[in-house]
Amino acid sequence: MAEITDKAIAWLVSNNTSVSSKTLCALLYRVPISGKSGTHPRDCSDFGRCMRFLAILPKEAKEHVLHLAKSVSPEWKALAGKWDYLESLYGSSDMYGQMKKIISEAAEGG
Repeated sequence: MAEITDKAIAWLVSNNTSVSSKTLCALLYRVPISGKSGTHPRDCSDFGRCMRFLAILPKEAKEHVLHLAKSVSPEWKALAGKWDYLESLYGSSDMYGQMKKIISEAAEGG
């Protein structure tokens, strides 16, 4: 199990978390979370909270947790598989539409 870092603790107690970002944290540190565990990011703000959590991690840990996220749900699998693409769109007017398309296709089994 990965040991939680001071940066991760500071992030956890901040107001910059969400269920989806806490899901990533729980996957990485192998701990249960309260609430609706497994919920994927549903909008750009939520994606941003996940992105900021991943930014405090070493590259290998980021890649590992995104790999683990693929097993959570079809939506997580689709989003994690396109994470770099979505990060490149972050802040653009195209991001929300692309996220919704990826999530919708995953939910439909496509």
